[in-house]
Amino acid sequence: METVQMSAEERKEYEAYKAAKAEREAKEKAKQDKRTLKEMTSESVESLMEQGRQLSARIKEFKREVYRTLAAAKELKNALYGQASRNKSDTYTNLGNTMRITTGQYELDSFDDTANIAAGKIEEFMATLAKDGEDSQTLYSLLQDFVSRDKNGNLRAANILKLRKKVDENPRLEPIREYVQMIEEAWQPVKSKTYIRLEERTETGAWKAVPLNATEV
Repeated sequence: METVQMSAEERKEYEAYKAAKAEREAKEKAKQDKRTLKEMTSESVESLMEQGRQLSARIKEFKREVYRTLAAAKELKNALYGQASRNKSDTYTNLGNTMRITTGQYELDSFDDTANIAAGKIEEFMATLAKDGEDSQTLYSLLQDFVSRDKNGNLRAANILKLRKKVDENPRLEPIREYVQMIEEAWQPVKSKTYIRLEERTETGAWKAVPLNATEV
């Protein structure tokens, strides 16, 4: 192996050349790695998205199949027990009572704009209570719970029913009777999308849901 003699200046230039070359190669590798990452990620996302679409379609079709398959049982159940108009959900169980499927809809609270006007009048009445004695402040706290809203800013129908009962029981609440009635008349419940829930018994006898939501799997 031939030995190359270098001066100090040549050695310095050579080392600088090697360092510059290594830096260029590192930058090029990083650039290539970033390109590879983007391509890999894009390919994975597109593949998984397609699988997700197919899975979503299968779940949607399964949901339809559940309702189609159980339609006859629901019709006979309604004929036997006369619950067609009242039930918001139906539960079907196997003979061994080890599996059950529930179908139905949730009823969601919704009110027209007059409910907000009436609630505002009740809050004005509450403001007068806050200035009075301890008994009035207790009543204020009670009313505050009844006119509280959910995370979507809606009044709760169940609370309004409780408020109606309190108005009937307490003469001091007579001034807000008409506003409670306004809220009751403004109630326009909406139904959620239909749902299905599958459950099976565990060895301990408890019901355990069969997860159909990716978060729960």
